[in-house]
Amino acid sequence: MGIYSIVFDRDTREFSEHGGADARDALYSCVEMGDLAQFEKVFQAFDKALMSLTKNDRTHYKFTIQYVMAQLELVAVRGGLSLMECNELEDRYYRELENTATPEDAVSLLKSHCRALTGMIAECRELSPITRECRSYVQNHLYEDLSLPSIASALQYSESYLSHKFKEDLGQSVNDYVRQMRIARAKNLLRQDYSVAQVANMLCFSSQSHFAAAFKKATGVTPTAYKKTAPSELEAPPPEKAEF
Repeated sequence: MGIYSIVFDRDTREFSEHGGADARDALYSCVEMGDLAQFEKVFQAFDKALMSLTKNDRTHYKFTIQYVMAQLELVAVRGGLSLMECNELEDRYYRELENTATPEDAVSLLKSHCRALTGMIAECRELSPITRECRSYVQNHLYEDLSLPSIASALQYSESYLSHKFKEDLGQSVNDYVRQMRIARAKNLLRQDYSVAQVANMLCFSSQSHFAAAFKKATGVTPTAYKKTAPSELEAPPPEKAEF
């Protein structure tokens, strides 16, 4: 029996008695809709129910929080965020979760994670359809040609209209956004077993030196230095059984 089974089988009844199922559904709906106005009230109810799961087990609470974070990723994708955006945020919070010392610290971190997702979805919903389409296309085609002409052609917009609307919405050019997303993906790949040369090639940089220069400009360190100091990719263990 896995840790998830131990945590959730034992405490599901107590969680339900604290209004856990309703509080969970309300929180997930709040995040999905990007409803920052209701966030504090909704999370407070969820917090009370969630603490019922962790108060009697101060050893495995991190796995409980990891599971909730994984569920929130699915909720956020339904709300309009890309899987890449969710993964980047979730990865950062997973790492911070490892440094928490108490369930209370972990739940506070979860709250920050939820609020960040809710805010990102709220911002996404304010974007014009063309900008949302462009962002989604870029995030799903990072290993392909992403010049402005190729993106405009794929989305069937004129280059000038796409460029104008995108910058109007986000305050940056399409090319700058492509570079930003590729650097974000590069950081993820460098934390795995890919070499700097492989990452540069995979993400369509013209050369390894071009990639290194772009990476250092964006992060302040070279890809090689980042690879040496960044922790390895952290994955949450999949739940074997949970009704949460």
